[in-house]
Amino acid sequence: MSEGTEVKSSPFYRDRDDWADITPILPTPEENTIVRIDAGEAFVDAFSYLRAVLQKKEISERCFQLTNDCIQLNAANYTVWQYRRDLLKALGHDLKAELRFIGDIIMENPKNYQVWHHRRTLVEWIGNPGDELDFTAAVFDDEPKNYHGWQHRQWVVRHFHLVGQREIDYTTKLLLEDSYNNSAWNYRYFILQLWEKIDHKETLDIEINFCKQIAGKLTHNESVWNYLAGLLISGGLISRPDVIEWAEKLYSETENRAHYLVSFLLDIEMEKIEEGLDGGLIHVTRAKQFCKELEEIDPVRTNFWRYQQALAENKHEKQILHAQQHP
Repeated sequence: MSEGTEVKSSPFYRDRDDWADITPILPTPEENTIVRIDAGEAFVDAFSYLRAVLQKKEISERCFQLTNDCIQLNAANYTVWQYRRDLLKALGHDLKAELRFIGDIIMENPKNYQVWHHRRTLVEWIGNPGDELDFTAAVFDDEPKNYHGWQHRQWVVRHFHLVGQREIDYTTKLLLEDSYNNSAWNYRYFILQLWEKIDHKETLDIEINFCKQIAGKLTHNESVWNYLAGLLISGGLISRPDVIEWAEKLYSETENRAHYLVSFLLDIEMEKIEEGLDGGLIHVTRAKQFCKELEEIDPVRTNFWRYQQALAENKHEKQILHAQQHP
């Protein structure tokens, strides 16, 4: 842990003279009967005194030190963290020192919601992003897909208006290291939306080319196909003939086809049928062909692919009927 923030276990509070004025509130027999917690003696001792000072609404330095021990014993306890925040404000403690403290706790408990919530509150109180982007990057060095870390980074960027090329470049770095990092793909999409660049042609061209480079080498990477489809959701897949041509070429040159590629092409054909484009029967035939292929390479969802096949035929029949009724 950082210098000056190390938390050491105290002796039992029941044996300390400076806590002699407090009568601990021990767990009741009913509590132990209903929800039996296998807690050690130190846990029961510390939390019994915590209950007592909470009941008294005591604001003191000793209570703040008590929360240190309780956090070490159970960092997921919401009440301890809320009480600590009340004490921080009332006692006027150094918030930056508290940031260092919570940073150490997060590194030990990276998947704990309460510790991330505490850090966010501190950053809000301080009023500037400080080193939060670097901090989350350090967390991702150990665990690239830490959900709470990504949520925190999103909040920091949005709250302090830090959206920009730096964040896109950061995701590029992560994705070149691990193109299967779905969290990085989601964050990249979030940044483009927040930056209001998602519909800019120049940005779209860059992002599509980035997807082509990765999907062309890793056709079984589901994340990149989802990202590519997300980029085109506004105008539709058929709005980019260059993407269709690229996907068709990839399909024709690939033997061990990933079902993500085939389903991407199926979605294109379904859009063409929906839009009533010329050659409707051809699009239905191709859609059925892709559905049959998907039944073989993705048998777990056979029923879904059969449904898609029936849907393609139904869409085409509706288009024919509509054309007959409105010549």
